[in-house]
Amino acid sequence: MDARRPTPGTAPLHQAIIIAGGKGERLRPLTNTRPKCLVEVAGRPILDWQLASLELAAVERVVVVGHHLFEAIESFVASRDSRIQVDLVREDRPLGRGGAIRLGYQSLGAAGSALALNGDVVCGAGLGPLETVRLGTGTAAAILAVPLRSPYGIIEMDDSHVTGFREKPVLDHWINGGVYALGEEALAMFPAEGDHEDTTFPALAAAGRLSALRFRGAWRSIDSPKDLRDADDLVASGELSFPHVLSPVGESA
Repeated sequence: MDARRPTPGTAPLHQAIIIAGGKGERLRPLTNTRPKCLVEVAGRPILDWQLASLELAAVERVVVVGHHLFEAIESFVASRDSRIQVDLVREDRPLGRGGAIRLGYQSLGAAGSALALNGDVVCGAGLGPLETVRLGTGTAAAILAVPLRSPYGIIEMDDSHVTGFREKPVLDHWINGGVYALGEEALAMFPAEGDHEDTTFPALAAAGRLSALRFRGAWRSIDSPKDLRDADDLVASGELSFPHVLSPVGESA
């Protein structure tokens, strides 16, 4: 089987946008000389993980939108042996995540749907099923939803008696995993500046035009040194592996 082909039963998307403007202030000193998207997880920049995931999903073209330390992103992309077309778009000023996605989509210059990724996320989810969910539900956009894990251990109680402890359990809630399949209807609603989570997504949800794919597998948003250690641990344990193009395409867990 051609490893560039998407998982059977999924709807391929051939274009994507990566939001790579984050400064990563909580990751200093790692981000003193490189943008957040180039912080390494298990020896590879986050951007490398994301581009490999897009290659595995048979995406043909991706636009990387950034601002902070943009020259470092240019150098990395120029040195990488990419199997897809990677275009770089520099913001004149930080536009917010929603504005960056809108700018990236305009830069693609093509109609149709697109994947979009926050530039600080690593995960084991296949990307193709997101568009399958969007098309199957007839919605304008689909988001990857991941379980909310408590940052603290919890106490189990029976009235006033402590009956046990649980270390950082998964809670009965879902959070935005920072990966999206976006149709033209949704993309037309993205702000020129600002955050789509404050405007576009609430409006789509209120109109019944937003769907989600629940993913319980390995996922981390790299916002702090602890997140970085957790991601490294996921790789060391085998729960998360780098998406090599020659590997069989896996399904979402």
